[in-house]
Amino acid sequence: MKEIICESPTENEIENLNRDCYNNIANEYADQNHGTCRDFDEVTRLFLNIYIEGKYGENKLTSNCRGLRYLDIGVGTGTTLETVIHNDTFEGTFLELLHQLDARVEVLDISKSMLDIVRNKFDNKVDDYINKSIFGYSSNTRYDLVVATMCDPYLTDSFIKVASCLLADNGVLLLSFPHCEWMKKVRHGADLNKAVFKNSRGETRKCYSFARRATVLFDNFYEHGVALVNYNIRYLNDLSSTRTLSDINRGLIDNHGESKFCSCVVLKKNKGKE
Repeated sequence: MKEIICESPTENEIENLNRDCYNNIANEYADQNHGTCRDFDEVTRLFLNIYIEGKYGENKLTSNCRGLRYLDIGVGTGTTLETVIHNDTFEGTFLELLHQLDARVEVLDISKSMLDIVRNKFDNKVDDYINKSIFGYSSNTRYDLVVATMCDPYLTDSFIKVASCLLADNGVLLLSFPHCEWMKKVRHGADLNKAVFKNSRGETRKCYSFARRATVLFDNFYEHGVALVNYNIRYLNDLSSTRTLSDINRGLIDNHGESKFCSCVVLKKNKGKE
């Protein structure tokens, strides 16, 4: 199966369309009647819980991770930081867990309106609010943990390069994005790589939304010294039991619990590689 890329927009085109879209819908993005978006939020919850429970092996968060440097790319309205974590030693939000580990927490988003919502929620619980595009972003900090949930608005070769450079040696990168099969199911024609949102006034806004074929994605990261740890672990039977999925998404979970509506990836920076 080929990658689902119908056009090759420039970084400026992606930035301008996405900034306009998310600034416009920021105050309505978390509405519960957006069922498909909430399905993906539940994927984020399960994904983080499985990672933190250690089902990905040696890369889990433990007390040995104290003082880690954390970056949330495309923080949106802060859903990832609000995710409730359950395990034998901790119960609370992901942000509370990061604080327990004395982490430095930074968040980045192209939308000022989205970032304002996050600032109003968390205030000084977050160390730095960065209102920039990921494309071309650079920092003197190298992060131990970078999370980009539902990173489809900017899942390009440029993002792969920048995210790889931001990781510290042995740093871990968590990604989630819509599966190619999901995009083929819900989108058609020239807009296959665009998501459409409608605000309360009935106005529509589009943003870019990319999927990547797994083998190509992993090869691209590997070129930048970032290797695959785990991909789409079988957990989505749990998702069906905790949430009534939209019909489209339910139909994209197979009999073995494999997701074909959302891809979740854990990657790790090889020490000394750039």
